[in-house]
Amino acid sequence: MVLTTAKIFMNRAIQGNLVLLVRSWSTGATTNNITVTTAGTYNATCTVNACTSISSNSIIITDNGVCPPCPQTLTLQSPADDYSSVKIIKETNATTGTITATNKISSNANITYRAGKNITLNPTFQTQSGAIFKAEIGGCN
Repeated sequence: MVLTTAKIFMNRAIQGNLVLLVRSWSTGATTNNITVTTAGTYNATCTVNACTSISSNSIIITDNGVCPPCPQTLTLQSPADDYSSVKIIKETNATTGTITATNKISSNANITYRAGKNITLNPTFQTQSGAIFKAEIGGCN
């Protein structure tokens, strides 16, 4: 996924009567949160009554500038591709893509498979009661 914006929040626990509280981000901002549009390393400090905290843990935002490729085929096998208690969309190419599944989908999972050409659910494919499973013709480009 290509980075467009990322919003970073500073959580704070403040007690007592404070005269002055200053939040300072490595970008120079002094707000509770910052929105960044470029990759980089960000951190923050708090200053209360002229006493400055150590720098926060660094938050690293990366952007490789490339969207992941849309696969032509997906083969989903148990146990590596078994799903439980998650929401996932698995997609292949919108015109010629195929999905072959022999995996298991447990209850509380919400899984969608999208492929342009076909989706094959082999005999060992399983969906448990309580799961939401959709197979759709479509996909990514």
